[in-house]
Amino acid sequence: MTDNEKRNEDVGRPERFISHALVEVRKYKLFPFFIQSGILLDMSTAGFKAEYTGNNVNVKIGDILWMRIPVMPLGLRGMKDLDCKVEIKWFDPKTARIGGVFLELEPMSQMTIQQIVSKLKDNGNKI
Repeated sequence: MTDNEKRNEDVGRPERFISHALVEVRKYKLFPFFIQSGILLDMSTAGFKAEYTGNNVNVKIGDILWMRIPVMPLGLRGMKDLDCKVEIKWFDPKTARIGGVFLELEPMSQMTIQQIVSKLKDNGNKI
């Protein structure tokens, strides 16, 4: 067992898998303004780590945001992009990285997240 696996097990965190998918982070689900792009660095069935690609990142711990994850580049065809509500749990202003958890997931969104994580796992992207 690696140190990371041990640490995840100690805190009851699901396994995380590396990703390099582009994502959109927005304040409002359907409002097409104030959208920021980011790179999904890693993901589990419970949460994520991402890095904003632009400047002027205005986010704080506790913010509730919407994240859109395009699924086709991840190898999942015939599915809609995943739009999910997230809560920001940490923010590093020096690297513009955020970490958070998924909130209020509908069954279809949960299934999509499980399929994404499974695809990342199959590709050997374990942290």
